[in-house]
Amino acid sequence: MENNGRVKQSQEVYKMINTTQDTQLNATESTSKTTPLRSDVEVYIQVILLVFISIGSVLGNTFVVAIVVFNHKLHKPTYYFIGSLASADFLVGAIYIPFYIASSLAQEWYMSTAWCGWHAAFVSLSLNASLMTLCLVSVDRFLAITDPLR
Repeated sequence: MENNGRVKQSQEVYKMINTTQDTQLNATESTSKTTPLRSDVEVYIQVILLVFISIGSVLGNTFVVAIVVFNHKLHKPTYYFIGSLASADFLVGAIYIPFYIASSLAQEWYMSTAWCGWHAAFVSLSLNASLMTLCLVSVDRFLAITDPLR
């Protein structure tokens, strides 16, 4: 008899947990589909700013890389570091920001899950490359200041 009582009690607890989970799922689904995350004005302002940032990043960093490549006076380690930084920032403006703009307009990620992973890995790698390049520039400048005749 004790086992039957425990089985009934376990079944009741199981039903309560399932009912609670179903209620939470339905509530989440209904609110996420009907409530927009942001107003249209906020989205359009963000998109306009991102377009300007992307265009400025692509054009400005293209000029920096071109100047470092074509001006032979700038073929020194410091300027190579700056060219590397410009290359990483160019890639962010050319690849990351356009997909971010598309997902901002849709207010969801509508591309594949695999591309989402690649997109996240790309932005992580490019931003870390920028940070490491900035660190190398600071070390190079430190060495140039502390030992100017090397």
